[in-house]
Amino acid sequence: DLEEFDIKSSKSRDFRNVLSRFKRDGYYFQMIDGKDLNDNLYDELSSISNEWLKGRNEMGFSLGFMDQFYLEQSPIGLVRKEETNEVIAFASLMPKYDNKTYSLDLMRFKNDVPKNTMTFLILNLILYLQEQNYKLLNLGMAPLSNVGVTQNAHFRERIAHLVFKYGKEVYSFGGLRSYKEKFS
Repeated sequence: DLEEFDIKSSKSRDFRNVLSRFKRDGYYFQMIDGKDLNDNLYDELSSISNEWLKGRNEMGFSLGFMDQFYLEQSPIGLVRKEETNEVIAFASLMPKYDNKTYSLDLMRFKNDVPKNTMTFLILNLILYLQEQNYKLLNLGMAPLSNVGVTQNAHFRERIAHLVFKYGKEVYSFGGLRSYKEKFS
């Protein structure tokens, strides 16, 4: 809830520290319209995406996918290094379905980035959307996070829960959920 998020509140102290540390260390946030995504920038983002995927396939069921036409349809937040202007991380926003909400879509970062790079990126997206008078930022789903936990769960749901709990080698479902919860 962007109306409830207050970067100046006492509970946002850690978030303010992330923002000031990145600024002090020479990183900045840039928001671009997807229509301004030229071939050179797309190639840079695609390279980051390939590095992030490490040969894995896209998880298309829960996220967007790396495609120039797709990315041109919505805004993209970039984290850049001041001295080189190099992009180290990016996130696209899923095209809005109303006039008050955006959803976080594709998120990628280079292997060798400072700790909390994605937190810096998400915080800047939140602040940007607040300035634009949006009401909500949907951080997306955390696949399988509540599947198979009830006593009456079916066998397949219990198997899915085991994948959530122990399937970190394939995808860190639990880590994703706990990461997203810190923003609520």
